[in-house]
Amino acid sequence: MKNKFIYRFFIVTLLISIGGTRGGAFAQSRAIDSLQGFIMTAKEDTTKVKAINNLCRQKINYGAYLQADSLAREAVKIASKINYKFGLASSYSTIAGIGIYQGNYTEALKNQFASLKILEEIGDKKGIANSYNNIGLIYRHQGNYPEALKNQFTSLKIREEIKDKAGVGASYNNIGVIYMKEGNNSEALKNYWASLKIKEEMGDKRGIADSYGNIGQIYARQGNNTEALKSYFSALKMHETLGYKHGISTDYINIGELFTRQNKLADAREYINKALTLSREIGNKDRIKDGYRSFSVLDSITGNYKSAFENYKMYIVYRDSLFNEEDIKKTVQAQMNFDFEKTQERDKLVQEKKDAVQHEEVRRQKVMRYSFTIAFVLMLLLAVSIFRSNRQKQKANQELAKKNELIEIQKLEVERQKGLLEEKNINITDSINYAKRIQSSFLTSENYISQRLSDYFILFSPRDIVSGDFYWIMEKHSSLYVCTADCTGHGIPGAFMSLIGMGILNEIIYSKSHLKQTDEIINELRRIIILAVNPEGVAFEGKDGMDLVLCRYDFQKMELEYTGANNSFYIVRSGKLIELKPDKMPVGKYVGDEQTFTRKIIPLEKGDCIYTFSDGYADQFGGSTGKKFKSKRLKELLLANCHKPMIRQKVILNTTINEWKGNLEQVDDITVIGIRI
Repeated sequence: MKNKFIYRFFIVTLLISIGGTRGGAFAQSRAIDSLQGFIMTAKEDTTKVKAINNLCRQKINYGAYLQADSLAREAVKIASKINYKFGLASSYSTIAGIGIYQGNYTEALKNQFASLKILEEIGDKKGIANSYNNIGLIYRHQGNYPEALKNQFTSLKIREEIKDKAGVGASYNNIGVIYMKEGNNSEALKNYWASLKIKEEMGDKRGIADSYGNIGQIYARQGNNTEALKSYFSALKMHETLGYKHGISTDYINIGELFTRQNKLADAREYINKALTLSREIGNKDRIKDGYRSFSVLDSITGNYKSAFENYKMYIVYRDSLFNEEDIKKTVQAQMNFDFEKTQERDKLVQEKKDAVQHEEVRRQKVMRYSFTIAFVLMLLLAVSIFRSNRQKQKANQELAKKNELIEIQKLEVERQKGLLEEKNINITDSINYAKRIQSSFLTSENYISQRLSDYFILFSPRDIVSGDFYWIMEKHSSLYVCTADCTGHGIPGAFMSLIGMGILNEIIYSKSHLKQTDEIINELRRIIILAVNPEGVAFEGKDGMDLVLCRYDFQKMELEYTGANNSFYIVRSGKLIELKPDKMPVGKYVGDEQTFTRKIIPLEKGDCIYTFSDGYADQFGGSTGKKFKSKRLKELLLANCHKPMIRQKVILNTTINEWKGNLEQVDDITVIGIRI
């Protein structure tokens, strides 16, 4: 009877394999029905555990995450009952995979570590490599790219050692995704092509489809929309044939966002809507988040700002549900628990060796006991003879011991106080790091900027963890607004002002569309800041505010309109540097009569290099004499390197100021933005 069940299981497995390569979703559906029938009648043995895990993978492909989770937990119970360790590890790994798709990264990491622990016990190298791969995926989804890369390279090393060709291909793909997230497109593309080559050699259709989708994203970032769209539709066709809903939803998002950039707004809305509908159906929070973000951008372009704002709020809700601080702490705790358990097991083995040695020592002592008895009697007689001479010495030792005990108590108290201080410092640092994440989310994203500018750089180096400088870039009224600002103070006070400044600029652009000119915008910004931080009736008047320059680029008319507040900037044209002066007043309260900010319009020429900055770069102390870098030296540096690509100029600026600073501390936040027309 058992042989009959095993025969049915392997027939079902063969159907699934054929369905994944020839018969498509229909064949997979038939295979799933057969698997379910087999599981209902099979005995609780290793074959049934394998069948349940196989069925879970098919359910995941169809987006039936809740059903897959329930089945996987049933497999855990059976595998635990029959002590089937490999099946138990596979079931935990399946639950972890479901957690990744549902955005429950804490649960995913906990179960993946449980799987890894078992696989290390039984020495399954392939399973260990898969576990490190999955742990890397979880860290990647949480945005912890260093940890993600570390685990992916660990997985790749093991897979290469055991010659797991399919696993090596998957590792190259996952490493490419992390490099793409970090903005390293060249490394990402290199890994994607390496992955695609292996998957094509093995006939892995799902892997090939995933690679096409990833390669398409790189083409899109490089502005090669034709090749990007071709890759996206190739991926979509293969995912639809396989019935892989997670991949289909990702392809819809990619196609919709590309159509948005091409201004094919009706097509974009169609595909983004498909993506959001399918993601809701399968409960994929990560893709739901992406869908709302895409709709927010699309609605902004069409002028439906109310809908854009509502969609952006939903994007924030889903983003925060995936990346909240508590989940990150739980993830770190899971990693610590896993490392601690491994340490305990290692210590246990050491202790067992010590116990064995001790047992042997006890046996040896029994043999020698009688010999020691005689020696002890002789030693006792000797001890009596010297007892009196040692009494005074013992008294002195007792006094010394009391003093040592007092010193030890004082030492423990000092260590306790030190521990409390370290704990407070950790809590403060954690809070500031969280504030940094909030501030970073307000800064204009690299993806948004790269879609609107081709040759540019942004050097942004806070003095502390958070910054009083900020940059803000927004496309509106067929113009590109670029703001470089230096708020009062730095660190946390400056960061508060930067958040206020960015928030007010967003409000002006979105809600007060009649304000287009730079002087109108800065006058309104100053009015709101004064009301916000210097309300009438307070017992004191602060001078909180900011120095900034706001530029509006009209690339069709080749004009630059700007308004400066205590912040000049430079244009380098034909090897000459032009310094553009600001209005001599800040955006905020100041001594003197309040005057209206002015604007100026300057014709642009192709090849012009515009540099905006805060005063942190020029004010940095360093060099052989410990003096300021100064504006003159900055001008000379920009003139000497203006002909080079902007990204190379950023490296030169950053290297120069770090070498100038040397061992001295950074005195202020540093921001420099360069744009080539």
